Amino acid sequence: ENVGMSGNWNKCILLAKVDWVILLHDDDLLATNAINELSKCRSNSFDIVGIQLKIFNDGDPLPDIENPEQLQLKKITIDYNFHFPALAPSGNLYKRDSIIKVGGFPNVIAPDLLLIQLSYWGNVFRINKVLGYYRKGINESTKLSAMEEMCKLNHYCRIQTLKKIGIPKWYIHHIILYSDILFENAFRKEWNDNFRFSMIPQYNVLQYFIS
Repeated sequence: ENVGMSGNWNKCILLAKVDWVILLHDDDLLATNAINELSKCRSNSFDIVGIQLKIFNDGDPLPDIENPEQLQLKKITIDYNFHFPALAPSGNLYKRDSIIKVGGFPNVIAPDLLLIQLSYWGNVFRINKVLGYYRKGINESTKLSAMEEMCKLNHYCRIQTLKKIGIPKWYIHHIILYSDILFENAFRKEWNDNFRFSMIPQYNVLQYFIS
């Protein structure tokens, strides 16, 4: 039975017999020192330790990875998640019990909603080192319909995020365009230049600059 992307990840976490789990997409890679570096970051007070990824195109040789010498961690807060992207799901270190406690990854096409949820209720950190490779190729998430759905989900998710951090509703109406443009541009740049997010109203150059 095809349980879907999120269902697959949740099943992996449920079947794991260890306290910490790394989810790695089938077309991505970890750097040779990733396990060693992430093992230093395990803490009972952490829920997720995210890594930075080097993007490479399908068929291209792997790019070189250069990292700062000193290992550092940055706390990912809910307002940090307003920007795109905060963390990609692949390659991160997850505390198994924390993921199970919040019900796992949601069964939607925007899995980073779990990262936003845990950054509000728990402790999410990001390591300053590039410890993985993210392959950019043709897959389900590159379909225009999938990009539309992801942008739509993130539109409403970020409205809720802004409410949580105390931004007035009247102001959210004005600044949500910033988030929508950010998402649309990211998908156009990385995946398909023909993509246009249908929920974005026609905006002029001045509005774009202000955003």
